[in-house]
Amino acid sequence: GCSSLASVAFPDALQTIGRSAFFGCSSLASVVFPDALQTIGERAFYKCSSLVSVVFPDALQTIGSYAFEGCSSLASVDLSTTNVQTIGEYAFYQCSSLASVAFPDAFQTIGDYAFFSCSSLALVDLSTTNVQTIGKRALSECSSLASVAFPDALQTIGDGAFWRCSSLSSVAFPDALQTIGAYAFYGCSSLASVAFPDALQTI
Repeated sequence: GCSSLASVAFPDALQTIGRSAFFGCSSLASVVFPDALQTIGERAFYKCSSLVSVVFPDALQTIGSYAFEGCSSLASVDLSTTNVQTIGEYAFYQCSSLASVAFPDAFQTIGDYAFFSCSSLALVDLSTTNVQTIGKRALSECSSLASVAFPDALQTIGDGAFWRCSSLSSVAFPDALQTIGAYAFYGCSSLASVAFPDALQTI
């Protein structure tokens, strides 16, 4: 990692940031991507621990696995105007300062461990998205997570998806939900009541 790199100016025509491109650039504080950017590769900003803000362009389609893992200063992620449909596994793993995430309407899949241990994240609103699958341990150990709004399209909540989300007090499952994985809500000590939909086939 280029540990002294504090800022980056990208060319306007840039479409892809490759694998591990800024891996361990621990002094990098902010990033503004060019409008043409479509892909952020695997581990592209892995453990950029000073990265506070990122501005994502509308053209963005892909956030790779581990892309922002360990970016412990990253405070917010706004993907609402992008074309991102899938967030890769471990993409925002242990982003402990991440307090808010906004998803685009076309969004479909949260990868395994994508937001694991994002301990400042208090609200996840997926209600306007097309998410059908929440991956294994995707939001586990998000200890501040108090509220989750699921979309109508949701069919599968993966194993341990909300493991030890100790502030989660209520959940309202959509009618289409078919599968709740093992240990999905294990250790959700504030959860007082749950009503299951008629379509549910597996717990």
